[in-house]
Amino acid sequence: MKITRKLLISLALIAISSAPQAKGQDHQSQSIEEVVVTADIDNSLSAHSASEAIHNLQRVPGGVDLVRAEDYLVEFTQSIGDALKFTPGVYADTSAQRDNRISIRGSAANATYERRGITVLRDGVPISRASGSTEYQEIDPLSIDYIEIYKGSNGLRYGAASLGGAINVVTPTGATSKAGSNIRLESGSFDTYRTSINTKGRNDAFDYYGAVTKLNSSGFREHSEVDSIYSFGNVGYKFSDNLETRFFLTALQDNFELAGSLTHDQALSNPDMSPESNIERDMDRNLDVFRLSNRTVFALDSLTIEAGAWLATRYLDHAITPYAGIIEQSGMEFGISTDITGDFQLDITDISWVIGITHAESNNESELFAYSEGPFSPTPTAKKGDLSSKDDRNATNTVIYGQLDFSLSESLNLIAGAQYISSVREN
Repeated sequence: MKITRKLLISLALIAISSAPQAKGQDHQSQSIEEVVVTADIDNSLSAHSASEAIHNLQRVPGGVDLVRAEDYLVEFTQSIGDALKFTPGVYADTSAQRDNRISIRGSAANATYERRGITVLRDGVPISRASGSTEYQEIDPLSIDYIEIYKGSNGLRYGAASLGGAINVVTPTGATSKAGSNIRLESGSFDTYRTSINTKGRNDAFDYYGAVTKLNSSGFREHSEVDSIYSFGNVGYKFSDNLETRFFLTALQDNFELAGSLTHDQALSNPDMSPESNIERDMDRNLDVFRLSNRTVFALDSLTIEAGAWLATRYLDHAITPYAGIIEQSGMEFGISTDITGDFQLDITDISWVIGITHAESNNESELFAYSEGPFSPTPTAKKGDLSSKDDRNATNTVIYGQLDFSLSESLNLIAGAQYISSVREN
């Protein structure tokens, strides 16, 4: 828009300077004030603005969508499920505070835990675990710029092997956002308070973004308190016009109580109650995550090479049901990814292409404890009893993929894709 305005102003000035003189006026030199129109051009390789993302998605002849943060931040958005609930083709349900069940085109619609069916990325780097599950609690909706949704087989752009496709969560950066600091304060019923602070800036080849969000709420129902703190940041450095790298850091502690399920009559007569067993055993879900990742982009005239790497640790303390007991899990995961994109023209068609590989490995140690007073005797808190089982779980995933997009006409595209998947699970 601004570039167009510059062109229009230039034409107007030319018309004024070349307009014929009215009769009777003396020829004299006139000084016209110089007008300079500038525009902020997104020239970051590792971070794209929402407008550029929309332009790229419009080239995809399939089911895609984009949700801007400004579209949902007018409401109290507690989780990524709240951010996506009005997106066509996406089913998002909040099962417990910030824990979501998200389904695209029916994927994992009946999942009650271990959210699967969708490959989730943050800034192009996977956050879905090597086992295939995703912790949606890892995403704070207040530190999002926009969300890209690639439905079904359109997720092959990121090598997604999931039925539902892929979701790419894109965060603000100092390269794509106006420099400065902001604070957001929210309060509401049920002792709900949320504070979010972020800062961002840019200096020559260096840019940064950082955000911290603190959420507390007693919840609508008994025993549904939330106490979480989420921090995220990224730092980018541009070596040249063709090479840029960006590091991302996530650290969070998300604790919430489980209100439990009710009978039909209880839900109608007293919907804010919680079963006594949930209160007496202090059933809850507490998650700690630390994640460090990197994305490096090398752009040439005819192709772009992107490389990603990540390392994450995770600890879960989950007093789940009186029958299952108390779960403790600790795990570590690392992975690498590379994809190359490009396009070229032939006499009969334009062709866009992508090839890539993703490799991830994880180790998860899981212990299950009985309640200290037995599975049916109430206790004041969720105290661990005897060790019931112990599992050492290892997962390895390797995905190699490629895709060609043939533009046959202005209204018809042909897409051909191929994928090789190697998945190994050891228990």
